[in-house]
Amino acid sequence: MFDGPMDERHITPELRQKAFDNYETTDDHGMHIVGIAKDQIGRQYYIVKNSWGDKNDYKGYIYVSKAFVRYKTTAILLHKNGVPKDLSNKMGLNRGDRE
Repeated sequence: MFDGPMDERHITPELRQKAFDNYETTDDHGMHIVGIAKDQIGRQYYIVKNSWGDKNDYKGYIYVSKAFVRYKTTAILLHKNGVPKDLSNKMGLNRGDRE
């Protein structure tokens, strides 16, 4: 059924809004991005620790495309040390002793 990487649709604000409005996208699930992987043609995917537990072939981890994250994400939580320094300064975040 799966023949390798396939083209994905171009995600627009309109597509995201439509999916939210018709409940195709909801805010009832959390995913923890823990890394990045590449497929056979070099396209990047996020390695996600899924909040459903470890009952899958990858012991609770899944690979999701950037387009999928762009389409389905309703909120992001990021540690302040993960914010680039120039943006952190613009936002007035207290970065402590991080350079």
